[in-house]
Amino acid sequence: MRVKKSFLNAFFGALILVIRSVLLFAVRIVFVKTLGKTLLGVDSLFTNILVVLSIADAGISTAISFNLYKPLSEKNYKKISSLMTFYKKAYKRLGIIVLGAGVLFMPFLSIIVKENITNLYLFYLIYLFSTVVTYFISYKDSLLTADQNFYKSSMIVGTTYILMYVLRIVFLLIWPNFLVFALIQPIMIIIQRVLVNRYITKCYPMVDFDYKEEIPKKEQKQIFKNVKSMFLNKIGYFLVNGSDNIIISAIPSLGLGTVAIYTNYYSVVGAIDTIIAKAISGVTSSYGDLAVVESKDVQENVFNVLSFVNFIIYGLFGVGFFFLLTPLIKICFGSSFDISTVTLLVLCLNFYLVGMIRPLDIIKEATGNYYQDRYVNIFQAIINIVLSIVLGKLYGLFGVVLATLISFVCLPLWNRPYVAYKYIFNKKPYNYLKKQAIYFVSLLIICVVCHFTLNIVTIDNAVFDFVVKALFITIIYLLLVSALYCRTKEYKEVVYLIKKNRL
Repeated sequence: MRVKKSFLNAFFGALILVIRSVLLFAVRIVFVKTLGKTLLGVDSLFTNILVVLSIADAGISTAISFNLYKPLSEKNYKKISSLMTFYKKAYKRLGIIVLGAGVLFMPFLSIIVKENITNLYLFYLIYLFSTVVTYFISYKDSLLTADQNFYKSSMIVGTTYILMYVLRIVFLLIWPNFLVFALIQPIMIIIQRVLVNRYITKCYPMVDFDYKEEIPKKEQKQIFKNVKSMFLNKIGYFLVNGSDNIIISAIPSLGLGTVAIYTNYYSVVGAIDTIIAKAISGVTSSYGDLAVVESKDVQENVFNVLSFVNFIIYGLFGVGFFFLLTPLIKICFGSSFDISTVTLLVLCLNFYLVGMIRPLDIIKEATGNYYQDRYVNIFQAIINIVLSIVLGKLYGLFGVVLATLISFVCLPLWNRPYVAYKYIFNKKPYNYLKKQAIYFVSLLIICVVCHFTLNIVTIDNAVFDFVVKALFITIIYLLLVSALYCRTKEYKEVVYLIKKNRL
């Protein structure tokens, strides 16, 4: 049952994200053609600002979900009720904090946005409201996540997102007005959350979401400790991924036009990264259960298989992005929206390296090990912001993207394995680092083979050329991975799981 739920959560989570990503990309294409590059930059900038402001949320949902595992397995509904009531209060307070931070940020908009945008502050307030409102009506989701039942609400979530993006495309075509475009999102989010909350309440009639009895003070302190640790762990992610567009917009030589160009690339890379992360995060709760009942050796074997699957996926998309992302952007937006090859290379490297340590994040969250490296991501964020400003002024967009890669290599790339292996597997990460080095070298070999093979393939039709090259890359990648790793234990385990329809 645990494996089945993990699969369903991963499948439906990934499916929703695929649908959202495709429709969001379609919205961006229509947006550029109707409202232009500058306003697209405004949309991207506001989205990133609110990602940064949402750091207040970093950690609380994961920490609460971790505390729900045990009472859910014991069917202790009084404890679940008290935890959910606590979560409700905490999220409302976070919503007020984000609202206050968002309002306080408004005076800085004139510094960041150099272009003259009519109704800039009104647009910003709509985006802010769209973010803040979720804090007051989304707290019940953690119950579905911890109980591995997210897939049960996927139909509601998926349908409302589809409707939102379709409405945006329709209104862009018949009434290209940025105010109308912006208002659609908060309206649809409120509808979605009301429907999901009602469904969750119906699924868990034994849980009282307004329970009067509070959890013990000692347990509250432990939760706050975990929340603090998760907050510090995830703050780097929020600041690194949310600050780039703000810095790009603030640099006079770049501006909102460059924000739009970069976001077109990053929206594809980020969407694929999010889809993969969602797919593999479906095993978090299962790994949490596994950590309770199985030995360290069994846990490490499962982790090694997860890491190998991660390599297959992130390696394939990393190679694909390097060779195919610019042709895709040119097909959809035109040649004026492309970036330099060296900038694309750094973007792909960052995608691959960040993705390859994601299994470490999964096992840390599943086992509750947030505390040990809580300050690392703060230092990463500081390095990234400082380097982005300095290198961005010197080298433009390439400098900003390079700063992100440098900040990641300096700290999380080597620190995350060390902490995970020390506190979860009780050993040093030598074998893990050796495997990662071998994976990276094999990826370079595959890139070289793909480069020479694709140079032979030249088709005049851009769309057909893209499709054919995508097929060539996929075939070459999978064949070479199979040839290089067919004798490894991880490869054999993956083949076994595929044959048994468990992967």
